[in-house]
Amino acid sequence: MAWTAKVANVHKQANLIEVLVQYYKDDALIVGKTYRLESSPPAEWLEQKAKREIEILSGIDETTITLGPVAEPTPDTPPDQGMKAFRRTLEKARAVKDLIDFKVITATDPKVQTLVTELQAALATYWDML
Repeated sequence: MAWTAKVANVHKQANLIEVLVQYYKDDALIVGKTYRLESSPPAEWLEQKAKREIEILSGIDETTITLGPVAEPTPDTPPDQGMKAFRRTLEKARAVKDLIDFKVITATDPKVQTLVTELQAALATYWDML
């Protein structure tokens, strides 16, 4: 079982050179790897790189990889309803701040005070999720 490497494509664009090297085992394409370079490498660079990759692939070739059973996907955790309510309240507070800035309502308005109290109560629970 012999490994070989072949340059499949060289693409030059501005200061970037992309070299696609494909690795074959017994003439069957196994894997391709793209190398991106910002300058022209020495002539022997690609040959040395390919030899190192073939050594790695040969080592993998001698290893048996056993895949375990595929587990059933776990269902998504339903969203925390309290967190959703907290975010809605936070958005409402941002809108109320704008209304206070425009002097449409005052910060002493009972509805504003209730909103602030709700936010303070939820903040301890949801602080880390902000």
